[in-house]
Amino acid sequence: MKKIFLVISAAALMFVGCKKENPAPTTSFVLTDAMIQVNGLTEDCLTVVNAAAKTVTIEVAYADKVQLKALDVRFTELPSGVKADNFTFDFSTGATKTVKFTEGEASVEYVFSASAAQPEPKLVSATLNGVAVAGGTAKLKGSADLTKVEFKFEVSPAGTKVLVGQNEIKDGDEIDFSDKLNGVTFTLKCEDVEKTENIKVVTTGISSIERVWGHYVKPETTTDDWYGTAVAASGWERNITMDDKYVYMVKAGGPGVYAINIADGTVAKELSVEDYVKGGVHSSSSAQVMNNGTSSVLLVSNMVNAANSILRIHAWDDIDSKPRQVLAYTLTEAHRFGDKFTVEGDWQKGRIIFYDYTSATERCAAVFTVNAGVIEPKPEIVKLGAISGNNIAGLYKFSDTEYIWAGTGAYPIVYGVSGSTFTSKYVCNDGARFSQPVLDVNFFTFNEQKYMVYARLLNAYQDGAIRFQEINYDTLAESMEKIDTSTDRQLGLGDPEKQGVTAIKNGNGCGACAVREINGEIYVAGCVMGAGVSVFKVK
Repeated sequence: MKKIFLVISAAALMFVGCKKENPAPTTSFVLTDAMIQVNGLTEDCLTVVNAAAKTVTIEVAYADKVQLKALDVRFTELPSGVKADNFTFDFSTGATKTVKFTEGEASVEYVFSASAAQPEPKLVSATLNGVAVAGGTAKLKGSADLTKVEFKFEVSPAGTKVLVGQNEIKDGDEIDFSDKLNGVTFTLKCEDVEKTENIKVVTTGISSIERVWGHYVKPETTTDDWYGTAVAASGWERNITMDDKYVYMVKAGGPGVYAINIADGTVAKELSVEDYVKGGVHSSSSAQVMNNGTSSVLLVSNMVNAANSILRIHAWDDIDSKPRQVLAYTLTEAHRFGDKFTVEGDWQKGRIIFYDYTSATERCAAVFTVNAGVIEPKPEIVKLGAISGNNIAGLYKFSDTEYIWAGTGAYPIVYGVSGSTFTSKYVCNDGARFSQPVLDVNFFTFNEQKYMVYARLLNAYQDGAIRFQEINYDTLAESMEKIDTSTDRQLGLGDPEKQGVTAIKNGNGCGACAVREINGEIYVAGCVMGAGVSVFKVK
């Protein structure tokens, strides 16, 4: 009986040992990143769910690094029946958080970890002298001192250091940007991460002005015997003009014209005055060049001031030709024409304008039309209103709708023009910003910047200079009203190194300026009677 019991007991044990347990319930739930919401961040974060490994990694932006100490994680859009607890957890130490997702009696666990991305230091914004940097460059005026450029900037992330070489710089510091080829390389450093950014300066307008040559009446820092030897002694050179090869200097009285080589300032020759018809107060007075296809024509006028006198213009086709008379206009009443004249257009279609010097209350100008190399014999007379003083002056075109009157005896006047009607728009009578007199105004654009340049008198009319001023608005009137003289450039005519020398007093306040584009480069010639003559090249 004992044996049977043992056998039965053993069998019972075997039965019990083979009995199967109920399996744990399973779920088909799979977590996705769309179900995870992280709150309290300033920037988007990156969430990656590894369904196979049951892990979730969260990377917050460096700017939100502090949020790791209490990262607020919530679950949204969970499938029906799936539940999980939202949580706030400190991930800053590298610790992980296990979260259980339940579906009825079934569940699955995911392990959460979080970290901050590496910083990406960058310049959010940067300005050089107030000009925004775009594409790694900033356009500054050529007149700017590139050795001392104000550099203002904003960085990201906050606390990023900005260095030039090993030296940390601050917002608003002055930086040397004179190396326009290579620019300045800035190192942006945040924690252990460094990034470099290069900024270059591109200059607009004039960077420098080179004196190609100069001749001086009584220089103080050099010697020069050009006046009185190569040309007549100073006292007659009131006007000049230029073409692609020569500066032409007119003898007031004359007739007479010198052709001076632009390249080196030597006198090429004194032009022939054979067949030149004399007459007037000055047989030769003012000169201009008009383009004529691939060549040019030199025009020289006399000066007249009485009724029945004849205003004449002679033309030379080249320096070896004889002059030919191209205008003989008899004045029907007293005007003073010829101290200066200006030209527009070219020898095939253009205009020639003489300002009336006389002291009449109503000033005027005579406008001659040029067609196919022929000057129409009768001018149109345009009225300019009252202008004070006795004026060796001219009308200078800025646009089809604006001219400027400039000369001796009064400050410049900007006129609005409609047809033949000239209306004063702005008188440049601010002595702190404008010269008096202003002689031979020329306008040109260089390297994206508009300029006006003219001759002026210095040192009680015993010296002179060429002055460059920026034109920064669409209209001349507004440009003159708002002109910034801090950007002016001025070069003396009486001495290569010094302005305000004591030369020969220029009682009439005479001077002249001419501009010519030659092979894509801008040349400026200037002279002031009693001081000297120079040619400059704009760079």
